Amino acid sequence: RSVGVVGAVALLLYVVGAGIADDEGAPRTGTLVLITVGTLTLTLVGMWVVLGQPIGSLGPWIRSSIDVVLGHNAAMGADNGRHWWALATMVAMAAVSALLVAATWTLPWRRRAVAFAFTASMVLLAVKQAFLRSDGGHMQRLVALFIALGITLGVVRTSRGTTGRARATSIVLAAPLCGAMVVMALSVNAVGGVPFVSPVKGVRSVRYLVDMTTLQSRRTRLVAWGHTAQPTVMKVPPTMIERIGNKSVHIEPWDASVAWVYRLNWHPLPVFQTYMAYTDRLDHLNAAALASSAGPQAILHQSVALDGRIPRFQSPSANLEMLCHYSMVEFGSDWNLFLRNAASRCGRGRNLGSISAEQGRPVTVPVSAGDEMVVAHFDGLAPGLLGSLRALLLRPRPMMFRVGADPVAHRFIVATQHSAHIIRVPQCLQGRLGSYDTSSYDTFTLSTSRSLPVPRGLRYTVSFEAIPYRCP
Repeated sequence: RSVGVVGAVALLLYVVGAGIADDEGAPRTGTLVLITVGTLTLTLVGMWVVLGQPIGSLGPWIRSSIDVVLGHNAAMGADNGRHWWALATMVAMAAVSALLVAATWTLPWRRRAVAFAFTASMVLLAVKQAFLRSDGGHMQRLVALFIALGITLGVVRTSRGTTGRARATSIVLAAPLCGAMVVMALSVNAVGGVPFVSPVKGVRSVRYLVDMTTLQSRRTRLVAWGHTAQPTVMKVPPTMIERIGNKSVHIEPWDASVAWVYRLNWHPLPVFQTYMAYTDRLDHLNAAALASSAGPQAILHQSVALDGRIPRFQSPSANLEMLCHYSMVEFGSDWNLFLRNAASRCGRGRNLGSISAEQGRPVTVPVSAGDEMVVAHFDGLAPGLLGSLRALLLRPRPMMFRVGADPVAHRFIVATQHSAHIIRVPQCLQGRLGSYDTSSYDTFTLSTSRSLPVPRGLRYTVSFEAIPYRCP
């Protein structure tokens, strides 16, 4: 969430600041805001039409995009334990601040304030994005930003007060430095968690990008390699590919490239990488697509999850609809194949009651019939106003789900708390769905601690529902 918020603030600061700090006769702030908003709107609508998208789908797409932004911070945060990265980042931020002070020293205070506010928002955006996931790819972008800021501020500082020819010379000399910045950003490796710059890797990465952009023969060879070599990596059984044939198929949960490699009739869910369906609304979009007669005819499924989540809790309501409207027809060591049923196997749910529970205390699942599926809806787990404000600057503390006495704690996505989470699977399905998790939970615990939970008086509500299931 904070990445999107900071990005919007940075754009606003740029537009408003340009109106405040520009020379006499330049457009005022209100005019600049209107020009910017109008340009962005026309560009978005124009690209939408050019790409062949129906204009009526633009509104739902914007709404879903907002959901993706708002849910990203809480759902995708991860800590790799390399806390020294934070110290290195603070040193880099201090260096950039010093360069900014030097580069703007002679400017009027308004321009200096705008420069500081805009630069700070850009740095905060990059730092938040990098440390949210704490992986090499995001750290590359952060390194690239610091290098770019250093080069830019250095050129501004050295060219201030010089003649036009000297200023042009400074800019020309900065060009190869910017090229070096790109190479460095593409050449950050890691050994034992310690990043280092490999210029050879960076040069090869740049050459690869140029070749792929300019050489048709290189792209043709890559496509041919993908169709011939990748099946040995993805290892989808040939019998599953034969069963799918020309049926429309969704790849679950995220490896959509399988559809391209095997030339399948890809029919993705609205959020086709289901670990991204991390809000109630996004989850319900996927669930509605599976429940619809226009949904995919087949689902090629892997029982894997991101960041220690329970696989069937990724887009939880969609998982429920998959078990209701699809049946497994084949399974292997890595992949499971589901085909659409003629009719839903699930009946009308009945209420099993609600429980007011305390975080860190075990919750007992109500008794149900053997042919029923028990789902749980949660409420009261979302952080309050202070917690939401804290999440704008810091990585939120994840909610953890622990089954029975199992010491392993699983990541629980709070933004899908109201969705239907499968807690107990019908007895007729247990052990019959290949690698799909068919375990049933008798007790579970929710806590913001990965270690043994310590009750702190924080309460939430669990509502249980039993759904009759017609066994095959």
